Amino acid sequence: MSKEKSLFEQLGGTYTEGEDGLLYPNLAVSETDVTNINEFAGMHGDIWKRYLKENHPDRYRHLVRLGELQKQALEVNEEAIEMIDAITNQYLKSHKPSNP
Repeated sequence: MSKEKSLFEQLGGTYTEGEDGLLYPNLAVSETDVTNINEFAGMHGDIWKRYLKENHPDRYRHLVRLGELQKQALEVNEEAIEMIDAITNQYLKSHKPSNP
């Protein structure tokens, strides 16, 4: 009788048999996954990550588990830069510099 592979095994996962006879999946977090969390995401992205971690820890952990935290932080940083540029341009239109 041939043993069918589980989806986990089909994706390259392996199991270890415990003392109780149950099979436990071999799971590990690679070093790159952990370092990506702490990667620099720009000043505004890093401020957002710190805010999220302190004020919304469940959402922060959820994004970490999905591997989306760094991507979201980069998007927040980019959006903040665009907003600052727009505000600066709007200010300069109404307050022309006397000595450009």
